[in-house]
Amino acid sequence: MEIQFKKWICDLKFASYFNENIAIKLLDTETGEPIAICTINLPELRTDELAIKDYSENNGMYQTLLDYKIIKPAHRFTKSGFIDNIPVCYLNMEAGSYD
Repeated sequence: MEIQFKKWICDLKFASYFNENIAIKLLDTETGEPIAICTINLPELRTDELAIKDYSENNGMYQTLLDYKIIKPAHRFTKSGFIDNIPVCYLNMEAGSYD
């Protein structure tokens, strides 16, 4: 699936962290170079939850993923280190298949 994040047109790819939590990454469609890791692997996540990295260089990621209907709106927020209000979401399985 292609999405635009800031100035980049990206391929959205799913992966898994070592503990089976869902990871989402963005790769440049032309070069395959990594653009962003959209998620954060936090220990308190359930296996069907995603914590969205929406700060620093990823500022705007949460809204982008919502706009493309990749995720559902955050059902809670959590904290990690110095970052408050990390959105925790579910994938929007109704939007179609992701590959």
